[in-house]
Amino acid sequence: MAGPDAIVAAHGVTVTHEYVTDYSLDANGQVDPGSVVTDSDDIQAIVSKPSEEDTQRHEGRLSTGGLRLTVPSDRDVSGERGGRRDRFQVDDEWYEVVEVQDDEHPVTGTAKQTVLVDRLGGR
Repeated sequence: MAGPDAIVAAHGVTVTHEYVTDYSLDANGQVDPGSVVTDSDDIQAIVSKPSEEDTQRHEGRLSTGGLRLTVPSDRDVSGERGGRRDRFQVDDEWYEVVEVQDDEHPVTGTAKQTVLVDRLGGR
């Protein structure tokens, strides 16, 4: 049976993963938005709706437009990266990471990475 990474590679759609590579702080110790430098890569992901459990766990942080992405297990995705949270572009819309779950596929028992994202601008 194929593992999650093989399934993502075979059946995923192309999404853009944008992440911070550098930033600086202003005089108040806050991230200077003008200093944030990002990079991006096109990757494959399985896109689905968040589970009921995901929605309940993130009530108030995950709008009805949120998505659940299964991405390759070796992908460095972060909701707490310095400078700002990672972002994904899916079907011409931008989403921001709410949570990253390193978990196991329930059938194969192999590692996978699930990312909950919410539409930029929220609801």
